[in-house]
Amino acid sequence: MKTAGLWMHAWDVWSDGLETVLGYARDAGLTTLYPASNYHAGWFIHPHSRGRRCWLPEDGALYFQPAPDLWEDCRLRPPIARCCHEVDQLAALRDAVGSYGLTLSTWTICCHNTALGLAHPEVCVQNCFGDRYPHALNPAHPDVRQYLEVLVRNLALSYRPRAIQLESPGYLGFRHGHHHERYSVVLDAVAGRLFDLSFAEHDLAMARAAGINAGKLRDQVAALLQGYFDSAPDRPAEWPGSWDELLERLPALRQYQNAQTTLEEGVKDLCRAALAGGTTLLEGFEGGSQYQIVTCSGYGLNAAQVHQRVSARRQQLEAGQELQVGLRPGFGDVPSAAALREIVAACDEAGADGVIFYNYSEMSRANLSWIGPALRDHMV
Repeated sequence: MKTAGLWMHAWDVWSDGLETVLGYARDAGLTTLYPASNYHAGWFIHPHSRGRRCWLPEDGALYFQPAPDLWEDCRLRPPIARCCHEVDQLAALRDAVGSYGLTLSTWTICCHNTALGLAHPEVCVQNCFGDRYPHALNPAHPDVRQYLEVLVRNLALSYRPRAIQLESPGYLGFRHGHHHERYSVVLDAVAGRLFDLSFAEHDLAMARAAGINAGKLRDQVAALLQGYFDSAPDRPAEWPGSWDELLERLPALRQYQNAQTTLEEGVKDLCRAALAGGTTLLEGFEGGSQYQIVTCSGYGLNAAQVHQRVSARRQQLEAGQELQVGLRPGFGDVPSAAALREIVAACDEAGADGVIFYNYSEMSRANLSWIGPALRDHMV
């Protein structure tokens, strides 16, 4: 394999120091760091960070200092993380990675931003009942699309990463993990997908342009879900047993789903176009002809399962696309150093161009120590 990446956060540099993070990456045989250029909130355990063990970052913040001229006409402007007010941590990484034999890519969050969603609820996903999901920016909204274009262009021009890896460039649903998020009515697979659908103003306009009576479909979806809620904990009579069964009953729903998929592809096109003229590659998860690098997940899989997934994914890629595999040594996914060695070997044997590990802050020191031996003999 030719690449081995590490997801990380700018606050790792702020907490542990540039030399500590870069020295670890070099000594482990990694080739590329993937700091988050922006991020949402979370409540994390950091097993080895300097001076603390729990961390609650600011929600929806940028971990770089944006170029004012690029953002001048952009209505959606995330806050800048406090740890980057005085020192641009992403710039510090950009300027230092080369001396450690490393390259820089960015891990970039797209439509998952609660700070922007709370400040601008009109740009959020809106369900069939009219409720907005504040964590989920709507990719159909022109302000969201402009925000993503500016974000990607700023990163490419100012930081010159090898790749910009897009996370969540499409629609997000109800489930998020908000503080004390709860629902006593258990949503099955069909109800969950219906509750995730967005029927915001720009979604309806998109559907009408495609010849879909979106208002009628929204009302049908609302009636189905209300029937589900009214029958809970039982299921309504003739409740569909699968999503495919429901699509057969409601052809307009299939059309609507396809229209939203097309729109999501358009977001990827927009981001790819924002990189035109430069050397930065576009990277994403699972698929898309716009991506020059595709990352598939190996989370929770053993070596044989990883080999099978990577082999299948390799055959689906277009000519010239690179394939890397996301691995998570922590979180109980990988039981031992020996198991990680087997999994990395399976990635290599199945035709992956690289692997990427999640992530520096949250792995224990033991998990971090497994990476170097696992990469040995598999890097070219």
